[in-house]
Amino acid sequence: MPPFFGPGLCDSHGCLLAVPGSFLAVRSGTVVDRRLVNLLALIAVKGERQADQILTLSAAGFTAGEIASLLRTTPNTVSVTLYQAKQDKDNPR
Repeated sequence: MPPFFGPGLCDSHGCLLAVPGSFLAVRSGTVVDRRLVNLLALIAVKGERQADQILTLSAAGFTAGEIASLLRTTPNTVSVTLYQAKQDKDNPR
């Protein structure tokens, strides 16, 4: 058990089970894992144009809703960008 968590807060593997007074009770670090993935995704697309960010995150397996949340835009904007990219790929100029 990590020293910064009190008894009863970790399972036998040292994973946080619950925080007293919190609405969140998650096993196996699911929230932490997701936050790390999101942070890495944002670092990977930092400085790119929004359309390029969307394409990169989509190629990495993020859904339109997840991409919209990460980039603080709407799922519709993400879907339109992905659609336009598909059209450009299918019909090169």
